[in-house]
Amino acid sequence: MARSAALATVFALLIPTLCVPEVSAGAPVTTVSAETALPTAPVAEPAVLAEPAEPTVEPSLASACEDPKARSRWDGRRSDDDWIPGLYPAHETYGENLLALTFDDGPHPSRTPIALKELGRRDMHATFFLTGHAIRSSTYELVQQMVREGHTLANHGWRHDTNMARQVEDIAELEAYIGAEFELTQIRVDMAMVATSAEDFAALDKEIFAGLSWFRHDRSEQLERMPRLRKRYQAAMAARGYGEGEHPVTLSWARPPGGNPYLGKRWTNDEREAFARVVNAQDLRMVMWSDGSGDSDTNLSPSERMDPERVAATARKAARRGGIYVAHDRIDPEALRAMLAAIAASDVEVVALERLRRIELGCGE
Repeated sequence: MARSAALATVFALLIPTLCVPEVSAGAPVTTVSAETALPTAPVAEPAVLAEPAEPTVEPSLASACEDPKARSRWDGRRSDDDWIPGLYPAHETYGENLLALTFDDGPHPSRTPIALKELGRRDMHATFFLTGHAIRSSTYELVQQMVREGHTLANHGWRHDTNMARQVEDIAELEAYIGAEFELTQIRVDMAMVATSAEDFAALDKEIFAGLSWFRHDRSEQLERMPRLRKRYQAAMAARGYGEGEHPVTLSWARPPGGNPYLGKRWTNDEREAFARVVNAQDLRMVMWSDGSGDSDTNLSPSERMDPERVAATARKAARRGGIYVAHDRIDPEALRAMLAAIAASDVEVVALERLRRIELGCGE
């Protein structure tokens, strides 16, 4: 039976064709569209503010071992950590019978609750790579629930833009855009953690984002609005008891949509190094995967993607190999149950990303 690690800190029903298959390194990139937008709750007066919670921060690696100094170097890098420190299971081993579960693209208003319930039934914990625009008044409570139940929150960008390096003027604009994508997701998580009701979250959204939309506004408009948005965000958080740079939950892990630029073949070395400079400046650690459910694989038909038997087979393979397994919040409930049952029936231990990183760095478990 699988055992879950106690170490974890702090999870838009997107249509399947908008997601990049987990296992296709060179698959064409796709950017999400307005069709994936979740309904926005009507704005109401903010609720009475609750006392700010103690900030939750993932246990620091620095307390026991140090990440190598990242040089943001792609060409001639000595290891992936020389580019961005993190977990790259295609090139790393973490020991036998250890598997980290990860979910991308959430939170989803109807499917994420099922995932949380099924994980709880099996006493398993996962890392949820959150897409910023999916954190809304209809889903903010799921973010709080993830933290409350011991799961880890991670950063998957605001727009779920798998084509970040295209349609930018120069490297400087690319760096600014990448930085905004991860920054906006941290902001949405902060809003979710301090909100006291759906109406309160909607009021925060109106106050901070002031109508900025991930599908109505292009990149240039997003970048033009960022300075004022930051000021409004800092003022709103200060009113809730948080100083500059303080977060209710700090996102320490990141996974770029589709695995780009680590997997994407259309990125130049200069673009990859620009990406790394931004991620390293935000003190994020990169996370790739070794196996996946295939629930977004566009090489499969919609019914094949969500077939419980096929998904269970991918989970059994991952359990034998160990490493990092990726699924998506919107996975069909029966496929999800088959996946988790297969893992539970194996000898693999479900662990946190932090534990894999400590093993990789050779500083114990």
